[in-house]
Amino acid sequence: MSAEIFEKLKIIPNCIYETIFTTYNTDFEPNAAPIGVSTPDMKKIIAKLYTSSQTYRNILEKKCAVINITNDLSLFYKTTIDKKSLDKETIFKKSKNVAAPILIPASTYIEANVESIQSIDKNRFKIIFRIVHAEIMDPCATPICRAPNLLLESIIHATRIEIYARNGEQKKAQQLINQVKKYREIINRIAKGTNYESLMNKTWKKVQQVQI
Repeated sequence: MSAEIFEKLKIIPNCIYETIFTTYNTDFEPNAAPIGVSTPDMKKIIAKLYTSSQTYRNILEKKCAVINITNDLSLFYKTTIDKKSLDKETIFKKSKNVAAPILIPASTYIEANVESIQSIDKNRFKIIFRIVHAEIMDPCATPICRAPNLLLESIIHATRIEIYARNGEQKKAQQLINQVKKYREIINRIAKGTNYESLMNKTWKKVQQVQI
């Protein structure tokens, strides 16, 4: 089931996708928080969580979570910056297979159990999940990955860097070079081994050849 779900969602291995995890607190009050996930093998789901987060504590207790996929950025906003705006009576519903709620507006939800928890450092743990059940409500839905947008911005910046350099606007050129360098660092972290990383490294090589 895992591989089929990932393929339908156009998920590729080793790329981090932005999702919203929903869990229950100790008193079974719903909790939601954006969490990046990836799959190394199109079978398991991996998330890295800080031990200080409520989501980590909930997962540690209940050994499960619902991974909600949405392109609605307002949901990311509400589950981070404006949690008070969440109407918990209407936005959550019970899942059938795990002890965690479903985010109703999500285009896809994945019910998952914890398979293993591995320490990264004193502040973070890597949690490996096994999919129990998944539903795709919107067949056109795909999870958000930051890499494509960062790559597109870098390509556009690369063309502008050349123009600024030719026109003697070194300060503007250098500012964009610094941005592309930062974007490359992010892509190399969130999309390692993917075509995004390959294209980003080629773009960066082109940027480095510009004389300013």
